[in-house]
Amino acid sequence: MAKLLNKLREDAEVYYHADLLEYQDSNSKQLMVSRAAIGRILTLGLIYQVDGEERYARRAKEELMNVASFPDWKPSQFLSVAEMSVAVAFGYDWLYNELSAQERAELRQALLDKALVYGPAAYGDISQRKVANWSAVADRDTAINNWNPVCNGGLLAAALVLQEQTPELSAVVYKGVTETLPRTLEYYGPDGVWPESPTYWGYGTSYVVLCLALMQDQLGSDNGLSALPGIAETADYTRYIFGPTGVAFTYGDGGPARDVILGSSPSVAWLIQHFDQSSSVPLFRKRLSRFLDTKLSGYFASLTPGAAHRFTPLATLWLPEASEAYSDDSSPLNIHHDGFSELVFLRSRWNDPNGLWLAMKAGQNGFAHSHLDLGSFVLEADGVRWGEDLGSDSYGLKGYWDSKPDGMRWSYYRMNNLSHNTIGPGQTLQSVTATAPVIDFKSAPEMAYAVVDMTEVYPDAAERMRRGVAMLDNAYILIQDEWTAPSGHQPTVWRMMTRAAVALSADGRSATLTLQGKELMARILKPETAQFSIESATPSNPKEKQNNGLRVLTATVPPTTEDVQLAIVLIPGSSKSESTQVTALDLWADAFGGMDNAN
Repeated sequence: MAKLLNKLREDAEVYYHADLLEYQDSNSKQLMVSRAAIGRILTLGLIYQVDGEERYARRAKEELMNVASFPDWKPSQFLSVAEMSVAVAFGYDWLYNELSAQERAELRQALLDKALVYGPAAYGDISQRKVANWSAVADRDTAINNWNPVCNGGLLAAALVLQEQTPELSAVVYKGVTETLPRTLEYYGPDGVWPESPTYWGYGTSYVVLCLALMQDQLGSDNGLSALPGIAETADYTRYIFGPTGVAFTYGDGGPARDVILGSSPSVAWLIQHFDQSSSVPLFRKRLSRFLDTKLSGYFASLTPGAAHRFTPLATLWLPEASEAYSDDSSPLNIHHDGFSELVFLRSRWNDPNGLWLAMKAGQNGFAHSHLDLGSFVLEADGVRWGEDLGSDSYGLKGYWDSKPDGMRWSYYRMNNLSHNTIGPGQTLQSVTATAPVIDFKSAPEMAYAVVDMTEVYPDAAERMRRGVAMLDNAYILIQDEWTAPSGHQPTVWRMMTRAAVALSADGRSATLTLQGKELMARILKPETAQFSIESATPSNPKEKQNNGLRVLTATVPPTTEDVQLAIVLIPGSSKSESTQVTALDLWADAFGGMDNAN
């Protein structure tokens, strides 16, 4: 706690000397201003409350009155309204005794005119004139994706501040939040996975937690929302989603989220506290300590001061006390998390930066920010990420959000399966509406596997399509794809995106990957007709990210109507084990010793 408060004191001093925030015409820039307002007002307000230095209160109040005077908070980008509403609502509350009656009145009016007035239309009253570009009841992604908790959280914060002045309007928002927030919460079930990516887990969950915490603190109850399936489990998501290098499995439009940041967020602290998850406390505190030692860099350093890690002050309110009850060694190494997006994690050891780790995505295509990536995996070994997931492209690309089955979104390389570590017939794209469930998962000491049914993913490509991934001897990976009665129209193409240099054997049956002074061997076990090759990872459209330094290791089976069994082993240079035996997926349970399900 002392370390956390000292970090916040340093931030408060930066914000104290920073220029006042300025209103921006650009939606994206104004959103950053709203986020910076949260960070500045929370930090300055908290340190004033802790240390009593009045200059911080004066500076916080100056920023508060400044943003309240903006002509609007950009309702054309309602995330900006929501986040600014949170900043002003907290500032009003935490600095209440330092505000004059006139200043309080101005802040209440700003919250009413620039935020709360949009509430009735957001929750379905079409007679209202104040309509923003977000509706909690609309039949579109923004009613269920990360926008839902963010916008609900902003309106709820305003409603709580104004509940005495506008009781009827505030009641509309209370009711609206309790009825519409579950539309997002259901997608955490049953095991806490968020379909949009770890990055958007961080954004959306911070506001989910804010909504739940505000309702419990101010209203005495969250109406059972925190008891919905997946909410208690979602803190565990931050235990498994990171590889030994500390980088997340960045499926969907997420960026390279790191455990030191996402895993130490205040929302994780609240979840641990609320659900009394004492076993998770030491890992969280370890990550938080590392976070407090980390200087802003890269993307975070480029943001308007205050925007990066803006909710960190709330960690002081929710920091769980130290506990010795937990050791990473007591958690399952291998696990299947069910949900709209199903995730499988296979891990050789905890607390080993050089450990072997594979993560695979299954479940359904078609959620907001999702890619065509069913069956895709990422791989780490010996401290190196060998199999990459590229994440998002530029949100400004034409048609980037056109996610209809024939939408322009899927023409972009990073959005479709051709840039993911999965398999398919030739250049065929995955079905946007497909489901690929995990149909078998087993785990036992030193060996684990999962099997995904991918038949729906490429309609009419084969009678049945399955992908199996296995970690054997905690030392190497087997990827095995089986297609029953393929159409024979196109080759079967296996892909792995990598930053490694790749050297192929003369017969094309093996490949040696080299990166950061380490090696990984890829070897085709079956069939005899399959061969490796190297493809470019550069898209043809120069407006897309050009993926410099990346290439695609492919394995191709020529077109055939005979059943295909493509088995490839991935062997880290540090491994002394490998196998040349191939067992049909139907027989894996027997071959691997009748393991117990560790889900």
